[in-house]
Amino acid sequence: MSKEIIDSSFLTLSQRYLHTAKNILEQIIDTGNQWAPALNNDNEDEMWDQYFKVTKWSDFQTIIPTLFLFFHGLELLCKCLIFLADKDGYNINNLNLNHDLKELYNKVEKIYGNNSELVNILKRYSHLNQDTPSIIQDFIKRNPEIKDIQGFYQSLRYPSTRQLQTAYNYLPMKYKEKEGLPFAQELKNDIDTLLIQSTKIYRTKKIIN
Repeated sequence: MSKEIIDSSFLTLSQRYLHTAKNILEQIIDTGNQWAPALNNDNEDEMWDQYFKVTKWSDFQTIIPTLFLFFHGLELLCKCLIFLADKDGYNINNLNLNHDLKELYNKVEKIYGNNSELVNILKRYSHLNQDTPSIIQDFIKRNPEIKDIQGFYQSLRYPSTRQLQTAYNYLPMKYKEKEGLPFAQELKNDIDTLLIQSTKIYRTKKIIN
């Protein structure tokens, strides 16, 4: 497999995940993130049908898979940025495809440290720190089995610890209504920046290489 195919395929797939997450976040914002809307309907079946239509984009329905899409897109994007920095190409059998976001970020930061827009966003979602969104910090505090962002990423894939001893408590991320809209907007804005910066880097690297 050629370096060009590796570079473009990782960028394309990462951006597909990020775009999908962004589209859902826009729906959460546009529909107001409701979970207890006032409904006037005496027919119970029709009332529930109306309820599911009104809340189908709300965080309790969508935020966990949306965050998985985002973090998986982030993982692929970091790998793409690392691949792009190598001018000599890759032996496909030697590609490092681990899932450790912190380790991937550290490699990206060494290469693209002068791109503060890109690096600051990647750090926010790969290292647990004061800039990490409070909704993620709150979730980790409520789930002591999770120690870092990598553990958080894992919790978006499976509902319990690997030993099946403890189920995760997802309540800190759900039923936020208007309180959750700033986070949705912040994450959407961060995705926009990642998409723009990664495309610029890809185009620049293709010209240079």
